[in-house]
Order: sequence, then C-alpha cells, then structure tokens
Amino acid sequence: MLNMNSVMIGTTQLPAMAEFYKALLGKPEYQEEGWYGWQAGSTHISVGVHSEAKGKSKDPVRVMMNFETPKVKEEFARIKAIKGAAVVKEP
Repeated sequence: MLNMNSVMIGTTQLPAMAEFYKALLGKPEYQEEGWYGWQAGSTHISVGVHSEAKGKSKDPVRVMMNFETPKVKEEFARIKAIKGAAVVKEP
C-alpha cells in the first residue's frame, strides 16, 4: 500500500495561493524562493511558481484534496470564510 507523501501545486498566482493556504493551514513550515510548504497530517503540501501553469484552468476540479476532522461543521464554516474559497458542495 502506498502512503501519500506530498502534493505539489504549480501556479502563476503564488501570492493568492500562498495566502489561501496560510489561512487554511497556518504559518508555512518553509518559504523558499518561489515555494511555500505546509505539513497536513502525514502529507506535505507545497505551492510554487510553475512556468507551464498558464491562464484559467480548463477543469477547475482537476485537483481535489480531502482533509478529515472530527469538527466538520466548524471547519467548514472557517474554510468557507477564507478569501478565495469556493463551496462546490456542502458536507
């Protein structure tokens, strides 16, 4: 069985992506030139500049990450309030 180790998300909108994930996951564990990284459970999430990520995504649901919590209602309300968060479906 495989263990999810990390997710890397490339973007041309790094400031907006970094602010969203800071609001979601807190202070990044690292911030290097063009990259931010957070530990979320046993998975590492990083966002960074990617020269090939151009324009608006043709498929806005092509990447989905699932987080689990015993406080679903509270976390849903918190995340929904983050600038840039879009509710696709309520829990």
